[in-house]
Amino acid sequence: MRIIQYLIIRFSLFSVFVLVTSPVPIIAGALLDYCDTHEPFQHVRWFFIGILLVWLFGLPWLTKRAAQHMAFEDRRFGAAVKCAFYDLRLRLAFLPVVGHWFAPKSRDDDDHAD
Repeated sequence: MRIIQYLIIRFSLFSVFVLVTSPVPIIAGALLDYCDTHEPFQHVRWFFIGILLVWLFGLPWLTKRAAQHMAFEDRRFGAAVKCAFYDLRLRLAFLPVVGHWFAPKSRDDDDHAD
């Protein structure tokens, strides 16, 4: 029964998140077209391509993790989305170059900072 609940929550969360964040790909696509037609902004187009890729692959992952927290851990919507972002932060902490930006700080590091 939890699987059916998970699938329903996942579909509904995905629908809501796509509806709420639908301006992101529209604006990024328009700015990408603008950068293609104007020579001085050619180097900025990769930034907008990155935004589109993050939206395309990140949104389904976020809805999947939030639905798992809601269906299997009985969390409410806000807590489930917050836990999904904590999961994302943990995964980003393992990236080679920028991972230290996302690594959680331990209490011992704060004590020795003086």
